[in-house]
Amino acid sequence: MIITNPKRVRRLQAARRSPYLPMLTFDIQTLCKKIAKAHFPDLRLPVFVSFVEDETLACVVKETDRADIFIHVLMNDPSTPRQVFHHVLTHELIHLIVPYETINGKEVSHTPTFWLHETRLVPERSVSWTWIWRSFGRCLRRDYKNERMCVTKKWKSYANSTRPSWGACKRVQPSDTGGACTL
Repeated sequence: MIITNPKRVRRLQAARRSPYLPMLTFDIQTLCKKIAKAHFPDLRLPVFVSFVEDETLACVVKETDRADIFIHVLMNDPSTPRQVFHHVLTHELIHLIVPYETINGKEVSHTPTFWLHETRLVPERSVSWTWIWRSFGRCLRRDYKNERMCVTKKWKSYANSTRPSWGACKRVQPSDTGGACTL
């Protein structure tokens, strides 16, 4: 989800100045750069990734000289598979290149064009969503009206929960993932 609300942008920018340190087994900034270079060659803005406490699982803010992807600190764990971050980062990068459309009188960010890009670039997105739902489903809430996945206030009680492996989630049938979701 691309954030345009000035108050929320300011709050995220403030969080960017003191983000959580990444606790991953790989460099998320390098992963983001690789995805951007491979799939978004026309994206001229530098893109930075930060872990923050926010109301959504992930979002992106586009400024004139940079873009920032904010990922909820709930995902900042060495057991979060790289493939899940690949999905989340790709999803947010798509927001930087696919414009909003008016569909049935409503501004929509997750357009048919958006979903075509995501399906092509993240073929295992259903496995990613399976992992997200099995890891955090008790503290996530879909906000259909605003096209986003919200993290509830009770997230801290699930922050240290055991998370499934990527392989275990690959064995789950697509119908068990809870359907297509937005970040």
